[in-house]
Amino acid sequence: MKAKPYVGITGFKSEEEIKALSDVFFYNGFNGWEYTAMLGIIVSNNRLADINSRGNKSPPAKTLPFLLETVPKWAIPMMQYFTDNKDKLAE
Repeated sequence: MKAKPYVGITGFKSEEEIKALSDVFFYNGFNGWEYTAMLGIIVSNNRLADINSRGNKSPPAKTLPFLLETVPKWAIPMMQYFTDNKDKLAE
């Protein structure tokens, strides 16, 4: 069985942004019929080191569980990790 293609957008920092784009996806047929929607949140080593800090492109790490739960069940929630320190990525 071939996997269903998905269209993804990354960079959400708030519940309002996730809900707004979820509505756009839903009303344009990206709610699991032909395509799946992916909504991504950027997570950085800086955010994980200080869970209250926020960046230009990433929300505070303490909000991650709530933001991921905001993604509709018919979409793929995704965390995309960014670090400047690629040598210690596994750590």
